[in-house]
Amino acid sequence: WGTATDSDPESSTTLLSVFTILGQVLYFRLAQPVVLKRMGWNETSDAEAGEIIAVVIGNLRTMAATARERSNA
Repeated sequence: WGTATDSDPESSTTLLSVFTILGQVLYFRLAQPVVLKRMGWNETSDAEAGEIIAVVIGNLRTMAATARERSNA
């Protein structure tokens, strides 16, 4: 993450960002029954997985762009 955002890989901001990213991904695994129920899905098919992946990638891009802006400020 430090390389992707031009930030110190050992800084607390970088480490917290990585934990945040991992938390997003782990939530879909650990809370799968909650996600399925709330989304009205019976299972996580390829289509639903694609939706999840698209949102996570969008979040990553936004986080990286914001982090790069902060490091260049």
